[in-house]
Amino acid sequence: MKVGIVGAFEGAHLGASFARAADKLDVEKICFDTADALGGNRILRALRWRFCGRTPLYLERFANRVVEQCREARPDILIATGAAPLNRAALGALRAIDVRTVNYSTDDPWNPGSRSRWHLQALPHYEIVFTTRRVNIGELQQLGCADVRYLPFGYDEALVASHAEIRDARVCDVLFVGGADDDRAAFMSGFAAAGAPIAVVGGYWDKYPAMRPYFLGHMPPALVGALTAAAKVNLCLVRHANRDGHVMRSFEI
Repeated sequence: MKVGIVGAFEGAHLGASFARAADKLDVEKICFDTADALGGNRILRALRWRFCGRTPLYLERFANRVVEQCREARPDILIATGAAPLNRAALGALRAIDVRTVNYSTDDPWNPGSRSRWHLQALPHYEIVFTTRRVNIGELQQLGCADVRYLPFGYDEALVASHAEIRDARVCDVLFVGGADDDRAAFMSGFAAAGAPIAVVGGYWDKYPAMRPYFLGHMPPALVGALTAAAKVNLCLVRHANRDGHVMRSFEI
């Protein structure tokens, strides 16, 4: 078997976890890094994102490259994570060359903060859509997805820290790891104001002045695992806008 993986491959992103799983199972893989579609000139990137329905700057170029490389490499299955930059034209072309396409829908496609028309138009053209939330099953079926299946998150054992790393970690009383948004920042700010000795790790926390004293910055997965094991209390906050029932941190903690 040969598998194609479309995703992000740095840090704790799912693309890297799928790639490690393929290696462990001795499955030949070909990887397509979504960063290639999301980069480019900052101003042009922002303009297309804002005025073209959250479309990545190089969506079409990336999707065409995936098709061309799959035409050469002939993977049996292509696994795309989340709102992978593959449009319906590319998915149709992949089906024409007998590549089975699967989407692992990690975020709610109807989340107001990330909803995009191009992605919703593409989803029905995947052969199978796996979703981590039951609330999306009926919605995906109504959208036109022929085969929708529930597949909850798990965790990647390769990201769990060793005891040696834990000994070197800072001990936090209350730790939260994850990206900041308004809901999470409001909760954590109130929690800190009540006197809780908190620390936060992840993206965008420095945008909120009240949270800056507690922000430890971005950290590699091994150190996040060490901090998690050493903390007295770990918080797991799912996203209201995502309608999450669980996240990867639910299992990592």
